[in-house]
Amino acid sequence: RKIISLKLKELIADTLAKKEQIIIMLNRRGFSTFVMCRACGHVIKCKYCGLPLVYHRRGILQCHHCDITETVPTICPKCNSKYIKFFGSGTEKLEEELSTLFPQARIIRLDRDTTGKKFAHLDILKQFKAGLYDILLGTQMVAKGHDIPTVTAVGIISADSSLNLPDFRAGERCFGLITQTAGRAGRKNKRGQVIVQTYNLEHYAVQCGIQQDYNHFYNEEILLRKAMYYPPFCQLIKLIIQDENEENALTKAQNLKKLIKNKFQDNKNIIVMGPAPSLIANFKGMYRFNLLLKTNDLDTLRNYLRECKVDIDKNITVDINPINTN
Repeated sequence: RKIISLKLKELIADTLAKKEQIIIMLNRRGFSTFVMCRACGHVIKCKYCGLPLVYHRRGILQCHHCDITETVPTICPKCNSKYIKFFGSGTEKLEEELSTLFPQARIIRLDRDTTGKKFAHLDILKQFKAGLYDILLGTQMVAKGHDIPTVTAVGIISADSSLNLPDFRAGERCFGLITQTAGRAGRKNKRGQVIVQTYNLEHYAVQCGIQQDYNHFYNEEILLRKAMYYPPFCQLIKLIIQDENEENALTKAQNLKKLIKNKFQDNKNIIVMGPAPSLIANFKGMYRFNLLLKTNDLDTLRNYLRECKVDIDKNITVDINPINTN
């Protein structure tokens, strides 16, 4: 029912009593992460990309991909029910909960919504470092590179959320986020304390992040990468095939897959995965499907894609060794 656990609440209270500072990270903007009708289950989504619109406290719904905004409906657009409810928690809701629990605390938020102006993030960090605020909360922007001597406590909320993304780097991102955020506490003479809130306590990425055990994480991750034939044991090419017609996009992706598989049917080191809908499956009226190619001979595969004129097809995006595979 609350974002802040009892353990984290106790740590915040203890830190404030010592006149020290705390950083709290929740890698999710907004007040509620989605809006749903309790009568029919309809989720209010972006008309351009199909992602759920996020409710913000200033009374709007916003798409965090397209940045479009809409007014909050009073009735469900699908069934006309009045039972509209807000679900999930973002940094705005966290800020409200902290203000209720600790009304005496001086709180400042660092996320994309508070850093719209030029150098705004530097101004926020400068004020926090000068001791004008007790609690700095925000998204992963609060996790990286800040060296503030008076920060002795860190809270990491929903630390495992990245594990749910369909990407082979999900564990690596979870581990990195925990270790980076935890590293903000106790950087000088005073001992730091960190509370990690997670639903996947047994996962090796979470455990290694908590223990700051780089070697154990590497050993676990490299075995998985090798077994599944992922980098560094191969290189990747992601192809995004799009069309205004969903069936046409899927057919084109399937035909391209057949071409590649037939060409390299005797080469076991070239694997074609998909097609699968992109994470944002419909963007501004274009349906999108992904093909993921694994290879240990990037030049040969790339040359064949050029022969197929994939590189000049305006409806195909080629991403070599993509940061995200979804």
